[in-house]
Amino acid sequence: GAQVLDLEVMAQHRGSVLGEDPDSSYTQPSQKLFDTRMWEQARLFDRTRPIFVEGESSMIGKVQIPKNTWAGMRAGTVTLLEVPMASRVDWIRSGYKHFETTDVPRLVSKLQVLIQKVGRKKVEEWEVMVAEARWDDFVEDILVNHYDSAYADAAKRSGRDDANAEFLMLPDTEDATYAAAAAELISKYDVHKPPTVRDIAM
Repeated sequence: GAQVLDLEVMAQHRGSVLGEDPDSSYTQPSQKLFDTRMWEQARLFDRTRPIFVEGESSMIGKVQIPKNTWAGMRAGTVTLLEVPMASRVDWIRSGYKHFETTDVPRLVSKLQVLIQKVGRKKVEEWEVMVAEARWDDFVEDILVNHYDSAYADAAKRSGRDDANAEFLMLPDTEDATYAAAAAELISKYDVHKPPTVRDIAM
């Protein structure tokens, strides 16, 4: 299969202000442990083949991506996924269910950090949506009015070559759709072993 460096798993964090992992009791590894996890994975890679990694900022929560890794990510080929908003909302809600159930107060507390970025009025609007359990409205609004622009700004600051990026249009976020997209990317970039969708799904 493909060589994948999953930085968010190693960091126990999804890389945003709401990215703390409840399965890790909202804790992250030390910088040293994070670096060790990366090294243990990277030393197994074949350097003649591509390494697939999700675009991240240089900090994932409280840990920092090592400079050499970060430089390699900035120099790499960029593929940007395009997914319909409704599918994005469904996918995000499925991954952050704790904020809709047991961790609503934690969500509201985290939103306060964004006042300096989007203003108090917008955060208060989000608080109303949360209080009324209008989860689809909340997720779409925070994507449009914060996350999309924040990620674009971060990419620009990092020097990532989005100007020459390729776009991969996905109709939805179903597992089969992701498997087909992954197979397409591996076949294009990893000439050692063109995969089938079945290979990716297994």
